[in-house]
Amino acid sequence: MIPLKRLLPPLALLLLWAGSLGAAEGEETVVVTRIEGQLSESMMATLERAIDRAVHEEAAALILEIDTPGGEIELMDRLGGLLATAEVQPIALVLNEAVSAGAFLAMSCELIFTMGNAQIGSATPIHISPVGIVPEGTNPDLEEKTLSYLRAKFRDRAQTHDRPGMEALAEAMVDRRVEVLLVDDGGDRRPMTRDEFDDLIRSRGAGAVRMIETICSNEDLLNLTAQEAFDYGFSDGIVLSRDELLESQGLDDARVIEILPSWSERMVGALEGIQWILLVAGLVLVYIEFKMPGFGIAGSLGLIFLSLLMFKNYLVGLAEIPEILLVLLGFVLLVVEIFVFPGFGAAGIAGITCISLGVIFSFLPFFLPDGPVEVSMLKETIQSFSISLAAVFISLMLFSKVLPRTPILNRLVLDSGSGPATLQGSAVGLAPEFDAVRDVAVGDAGTAASDLRPAGKVVVDGQPFDARSEGDWIARGERVLIVSSEGNHLVVRKSV
Repeated sequence: MIPLKRLLPPLALLLLWAGSLGAAEGEETVVVTRIEGQLSESMMATLERAIDRAVHEEAAALILEIDTPGGEIELMDRLGGLLATAEVQPIALVLNEAVSAGAFLAMSCELIFTMGNAQIGSATPIHISPVGIVPEGTNPDLEEKTLSYLRAKFRDRAQTHDRPGMEALAEAMVDRRVEVLLVDDGGDRRPMTRDEFDDLIRSRGAGAVRMIETICSNEDLLNLTAQEAFDYGFSDGIVLSRDELLESQGLDDARVIEILPSWSERMVGALEGIQWILLVAGLVLVYIEFKMPGFGIAGSLGLIFLSLLMFKNYLVGLAEIPEILLVLLGFVLLVVEIFVFPGFGAAGIAGITCISLGVIFSFLPFFLPDGPVEVSMLKETIQSFSISLAAVFISLMLFSKVLPRTPILNRLVLDSGSGPATLQGSAVGLAPEFDAVRDVAVGDAGTAASDLRPAGKVVVDGQPFDARSEGDWIARGERVLIVSSEGNHLVVRKSV
């Protein structure tokens, strides 16, 4: 039997551990994450992780620290939707600025607090094309539709707070034509638009309501300081720090869990600024690899660039499996076109179409656009893709000057001669001493300059030609005989 005095120390430690465990279980938890800088797709993943962690921990609150100049309307709407439907109380803490889309994110939280030097507002939509900001007045109909859409979004989100006058302030942040007044309505001070004020005058009489001051004229966008936001009822208070905010909510002793961007989310943020460059570089490098013997650095880099692009869109929830499979199908069709049926036909056209549709839809969170914002987003994506294709074509033209062996877009390098027994081609750089165009006859012998599986390159008298094996695959370096020509390439077989 073990003496009792030996059991006492372990029992005491066990009781202490159980007590600390019970205290830990009873401790409240707060999850904190941050929206900082221009809105990006990577923030969707970070915010989703923060909300999931808060739900898992049964957190008392989710604090969203905001310091952003805004971003795309569609992304703003998705981020705001996550906050508005979160199963935990989200609290906004505006650190420096919640401008444009940032103001909408703040209103998507149940409570809004600001730091002393913070500002919030200025949310009028700005149209940005692939080449820069579109000047105001370029497309009045689209601008008015977008403005009306965004104005309704802000007003609806403000109404969820049930704060008198917040809807008027939200509208004035979007539309500079909205004039907002501070009105005394029978002892109740609240902001309202000029139209709302005039309606009250008509319905109650001039003495029933009194204008105290003009908060925002009908020529300026509303942008509130921290003090103004609190005075007009837009925010719930001004704090000096996160700790003071926690203390005001009775959570000063809560365990704080910070959710920071992961390495993959940081990578997505970095790739977002160069996504179209990745597309151009990937397509150019893959094309160069197709037109050169073997498989080397160009093809590897091209596939890496395109994979990074699709991975980035997949990680943020834009590129789903159908879009990825569509792009892969497009590349398979191009390979078939290049190696099995050289020339430019149905497989090539179908391949380019599949790649184009897959890439375009991988940048969009919808299949068919609904509303002016999504229509505008689709147009901008198509414009960016078209510019990228033009950049691919120009790049290939430039490379054709540097790499003479790289024909542009399957340019014909062989022409039929005077009869079926003669072919004409040109030396394109394997042997600099051969510069002149010469005739190549059926029956001439040559050497495989690359593996023919079944398509590749052959050299006849030092001059390279596109070629296809008539039967079995032919290894690089084997002797071949010219059998015939088909379109833009030679047909060869092994020399016995």
